[in-house]
Amino acid sequence: MYQGEKRKLYLSVKSEDNLPFEITSARYEVWNCDTNEKEAEGTCQIDDHVLSCVMKAQTTGLHEIRFYFQIAGEEIIRTIHVAVGKT
Repeated sequence: MYQGEKRKLYLSVKSEDNLPFEITSARYEVWNCDTNEKEAEGTCQIDDHVLSCVMKAQTTGLHEIRFYFQIAGEEIIRTIHVAVGKT
């Protein structure tokens, strides 16, 4: 990904025991791993068991996207990393 680009990110959530579940809410945060500063946050779109958000890279370097979502009253956190370079 390059600085200034806007990309849609997806996180697929699966049940290890194949029991039905519902994601009741979801949000995200974008952290710059080099400076440990939060650059963005927002609400995720929920499509059954897939979360999505739009990220626009403001700075270069490694970024951590933290997804926070609720299932059965529990908050679950998953992270992905995105490298952002100069164009």
